[in-house]
Amino acid sequence: MVWLEKMKSWASDVENVTVEGKTLLTPVMIQEIVDPMSASMAITHFSEQVESVMRLNGDIASADLCRDVRMWWRAEDEPGICSAERHN
Repeated sequence: MVWLEKMKSWASDVENVTVEGKTLLTPVMIQEIVDPMSASMAITHFSEQVESVMRLNGDIASADLCRDVRMWWRAEDEPGICSAERHN
């Protein structure tokens, strides 16, 4: 349930990010998901740029979700990461 609430909050906050035009994320990418399973689309949605703008906007929980998703992907993609580093 916590993830669902975080995702709802993130979805609302990410729309604000697209309006500002400070990232590669565009309103069309949010409103009309052309290829929701696209790795490049997912990377753009949860990028460090998006996270940074969210932090500047005060959307800390949504920014944290961006970071958490990227860290999760990294942990999955790089099996050689030790547990201490994976949990930082």
